[in-house]
Amino acid sequence: MIAPLLRKYSSQASALQLAYDHLPGKNSQLSPVVILHGLFGSKLNNRTIGRGINSNLGRDVYLVDLRNHGSSPQSPRHDYQSMRLDLEKFVDDHKLENPIVMGHSMGAKVAMQACLYNPKRYKMLISIENAPVNVMPNGKFVQYIDLLERQVGHQVTLKTVEERLSKLEKNELVLKFLMTILRRDREGAIESKLPLGILREAIVKGKISEWDVKDRRYNGPSLFIRGTESAYIADEYIVPISTYFPNFELRDVKGGHWINVENSSACIEYISEFIDRKEDI
Repeated sequence: MIAPLLRKYSSQASALQLAYDHLPGKNSQLSPVVILHGLFGSKLNNRTIGRGINSNLGRDVYLVDLRNHGSSPQSPRHDYQSMRLDLEKFVDDHKLENPIVMGHSMGAKVAMQACLYNPKRYKMLISIENAPVNVMPNGKFVQYIDLLERQVGHQVTLKTVEERLSKLEKNELVLKFLMTILRRDREGAIESKLPLGILREAIVKGKISEWDVKDRRYNGPSLFIRGTESAYIADEYIVPISTYFPNFELRDVKGGHWINVENSSACIEYISEFIDRKEDI
């Protein structure tokens, strides 16, 4: 009995090889920037920010797909420990020296945990729209998945699906973002690009919203960016941020949770200035 159990655990905990896009920089001696997307997203969500940083600072930028998203492998296990180990494997495989790790939402928590568990490896942290706190699972995310799953396998138009989804989500930006999860198969039926069942289970069990890190600290330069119309980095979260990341700065950007898309220019400006100013510290 022991050997099969060990094989099962090893398989679940093993790091995956992540898909990515590389934007080469003019100066390979500078610390590269690794950018992680949020739930339901992909490396494509951060192209604008990635290109802006690449252009402004001349650095290598890596846009990464996290497990169960984009072109990266799928796995029944979806939690921050596994995603952190995937990131560490990515850094090792690409021999990245002192990378700057940046993430949005779910990707921000991956980035935070990476810095806390291996603080000497990462030169800086940039967290967009997330904080080191344990919060209640977002029930609306489950509603999104349930509605999308009901469309899978049916011969309906994407426009029809979007109309159904619009009754649940009124924000046009979020609506278009959610529609990128779906596509048509060869027979013309709706299919999902993502393992919706795995992600649903992770949400329901609190694996996306949880924060279970204790007694760790990252003293490197840390930038937190929040949307003025979002509650993901509420004022009461400043204390835990300062506890885990004492060398932090906070910037407010006009917009909601998806400021990395809807106000990418402000994000690029703040991030570029921060990295440039902190490079030699």
